[in-house]
Amino acid sequence: MSLSVTILVEGQNVRERVISCIEACLRQIDTLASSGKYSFNIWYIDNSSVDGSFDAVCEAYPSVKVRKAAGKMSGYAALRQLWQEASETENSDFYLLIDPRLELQDGAITCLLENSSFLNHSAVIAGSVNDKNGEHILGGRIKKGKLLPPDEIIPIPCHTFDGNLLLVPQSAFKTIGLPNTKYKGLTIAWNYGLRAKKADVPRMIAPGILAKYPEDIEIIEKSPLSQVFIYDIKSSGIIFAIRHFFMTVIKNVIPNKKK
Repeated sequence: MSLSVTILVEGQNVRERVISCIEACLRQIDTLASSGKYSFNIWYIDNSSVDGSFDAVCEAYPSVKVRKAAGKMSGYAALRQLWQEASETENSDFYLLIDPRLELQDGAITCLLENSSFLNHSAVIAGSVNDKNGEHILGGRIKKGKLLPPDEIIPIPCHTFDGNLLLVPQSAFKTIGLPNTKYKGLTIAWNYGLRAKKADVPRMIAPGILAKYPEDIEIIEKSPLSQVFIYDIKSSGIIFAIRHFFMTVIKNVIPNKKK
């Protein structure tokens, strides 16, 4: 019996990127589905776009389950709405979150699923992402928030993760549920990872760089300092949280003088 994978995509006014993302997903999943080991469904939620994204996806990809966000939402709030409906409709073995602005590397989805199999489908697995210049900017993180470079061959553990390319097995989803969208930006995924840690759900980084952002874009909305402070307390304790808060304030207030 094949394992089912639900791919979740949220977009707002990124029509061409959404189309490219779905095309890339279809190319990669065709090979996987032909093996009989996996089956796939793609769900897309349009978050109040005005560039025709909704109609374009409906017309080009009738097999994609397309939804509209319930009013203007943050990206993660819309994704949460989609994820909730998908989880109530399809009891999938995996949920794969993909930011449509990403350019997936060939074999990225295969890499995530093969490493999940290696880990007995027990771990949440983050994919590492580069910017257009080849700099590592998203993926798995250590306790104090610093990015961890992926190993080239094997999956490695992390404390928490970013949510731009993330595989969540059903076993983990049953334990930790949906992300809490009272947070914003990075801290939504970071807190989701922290909940996974507290529930003893393994958090891992897939080998290699699995995607990149091909353009200079605002990758994620910024997290308010108050939310970063709360996360730091939960993750690393009050002393680190206070130090990190004041270091961030000083960095933002004092101009960076370059000669």
